[in-house]
Amino acid sequence: MDLQQVIFDMQMQDYQPVLAHPERYTYLNRKRDLLDDLKAAGCLFQLNLLSLTGYYGDTVLELAEDMVHNNYYDMVGTDLHHHKHLEMLQKLGASPLYQQLRTNAILRNKVL
Repeated sequence: MDLQQVIFDMQMQDYQPVLAHPERYTYLNRKRDLLDDLKAAGCLFQLNLLSLTGYYGDTVLELAEDMVHNNYYDMVGTDLHHHKHLEMLQKLGASPLYQQLRTNAILRNKVL
């Protein structure tokens, strides 16, 4: 099945495909070309901000970093479930990667 056609069909039915925290899908680290295909087809990507802190490990951080550098993210969110998550998010402001995201990305959070 053609991925671009599937996304197009969804959009024609007034659905907007959004892939939540793609940096946490470990198989995408080995298939980064799939991210390119999804983006080209019109899929949106939502970053889990905890991924920028290293909370989920170096592999997740590496893919998140690559996606930030390539301006792939369309929105951000969190998995804020307990105080440890909050502690990690409070350290995020000092992250150069977070600053790059805030400066360069065109995030849609405000218009949702």
